[in-house]
Amino acid sequence: MPIGTLQRVLVCVPSSQMAGKPDYGNCGAIAGVAHRYTVQQFYMIDPSNAQRFEDALQPFDYAYATSLWSLSFTFVLGLYLVSSKFGLVLSFIRRG
Repeated sequence: MPIGTLQRVLVCVPSSQMAGKPDYGNCGAIAGVAHRYTVQQFYMIDPSNAQRFEDALQPFDYAYATSLWSLSFTFVLGLYLVSSKFGLVLSFIRRG
């Protein structure tokens, strides 16, 4: 199921980038550079699917990431310490 459609859109581009593109008129100067209208194809997302992308673009939550990283680091460090102590016990048993 597609989440959007391919549509032709009228955009304003610098005149220097107009080589080989159809010209649809002048859209004025932006920052001192002449721009012209042209048509380009874009994939436009349906409004019913827009919320999925809005949710993905939320600001990064540093507090949550810090807590997740701390939990993971503590787990790995604890696993390392338990493994090293288990190795010491095994070597003690092996030596008799």
